[in-house]
Amino acid sequence: MSPTKDDRPQVSAPADLIKALKADPEAWARWQALSPSHQREHVKAIEEAKKPETRARRITSAVAMVRAMAKRR
Repeated sequence: MSPTKDDRPQVSAPADLIKALKADPEAWARWQALSPSHQREHVKAIEEAKKPETRARRITSAVAMVRAMAKRR
């Protein structure tokens, strides 16, 4: 039996990513539907950024990628 959404491990996303995702309701809904492993991939890329500019660019890119996934479905 596969785990329900509530049984899945939670990913601790940074506040700035959550804020950016919530600003786009379609992206936020898609983010919540992503598997924890896919969420972790985005979070890792953002948290590994050394410069604030890089972090901001990666957040923008992550939101766009998540939103694009929603359009394909």
